[in-house]
Amino acid sequence: MADSKQSKSAGKGDRKFDRKGAKPNFRKSHSSDSQFKGAKGSDKENAGKEGDKSHSQLRREKQKISEVIKKLRINYNKLLMKRKEFKQSEENKHSLVQESIDIIGDKFKDLIYKHDGCRIVQALIKHGNVKQKTHVLEQIKEHMVTLISQKYSKHLAQKAYFYAPTPQLKKFILTQINQQINKLIMHQYASEVVEYIYAQTENEKDRKEMVFAFYGQYFILFKDQLQGASAEEVKKLGLKQFLQKKPQLKGQ
Repeated sequence: MADSKQSKSAGKGDRKFDRKGAKPNFRKSHSSDSQFKGAKGSDKENAGKEGDKSHSQLRREKQKISEVIKKLRINYNKLLMKRKEFKQSEENKHSLVQESIDIIGDKFKDLIYKHDGCRIVQALIKHGNVKQKTHVLEQIKEHMVTLISQKYSKHLAQKAYFYAPTPQLKKFILTQINQQINKLIMHQYASEVVEYIYAQTENEKDRKEMVFAFYGQYFILFKDQLQGASAEEVKKLGLKQFLQKKPQLKGQ
């Protein structure tokens, strides 16, 4: 009787997995797959409570950032108010900006990729004085390449370049972009920022550096072909002259 029960139970199991017209459910029934998942799970178990702690810490950090944004939104709304609604001098604006900077502290990197936080940082750059603008840009300049590649933060990158108070900061932003311009120019969002920055760049030397960074090797080949050209003529080499020499590159 025991043997017959075992055979029946085995038969039921076989029919469940191999019955005609049915596909086996590998996620639930396949032993090797369950072992593989168990191996992954064991790695997590070996990590112990560290994984849970890190997850809870991330959640607490998000809550803190949301609280920071709530506080900042009050000053942000005041900065955007028209003078008829809220009479404020430049000093009042600067005090609001400074108060916001103090609230943010070292959490700029946690704000710049969020929709609300990104707009708040833009307002700080726009309405701050030279010292405040410099402080904000120093906090975010290392993230410039990532900023211009995001849907919302690309606007912050544009504002950062437009309102950069010193030539050194503008140069730093340009250098960051030129180092990866071949990838950025093909990116959906970054390409808009690269085009904007090129249009906003008044220094002819900086504009040529952007062009050279993009066409790189082609420019080197072109310079080698300039026989008898003086050093000044080579330095004045522009995109228009280059494309006249290399018309096949216009469509690239």
